[in-house]
Amino acid sequence: GYWELLHRRDLPPELEAVERDRRRRRRRAMAYLAGELYRRAGGVGAVPPEVTTAVGAHLSARFTAAVIYDAGGSWQTASQLAYEAIAAVLGRAVADEPARASSRATPVRGW
Repeated sequence: GYWELLHRRDLPPELEAVERDRRRRRRRAMAYLAGELYRRAGGVGAVPPEVTTAVGAHLSARFTAAVIYDAGGSWQTASQLAYEAIAAVLGRAVADEPARASSRATPVRGW
């Protein structure tokens, strides 16, 4: 099933191709969502990697499963934790944006 596709590395070639495509599509969707959230939170420019990672990790079925089965929580708790974590990472990323921008700035010769 789904969980075997996620964890096994010895899949038959046909299933490995399906799983590789699923991972690629999911990462692309999470990157798109991270970009939307970052811009709506006031971010400008490239989305910091930590934002994309936080979105992808916290909106994962694995995260929800860990909250429910490993920690004994509910899906509602998983949802709240995901929201709070993503919001915190977004807030820090937007607040840190001026520092990142100045570190990327390239001096103009002759000025």
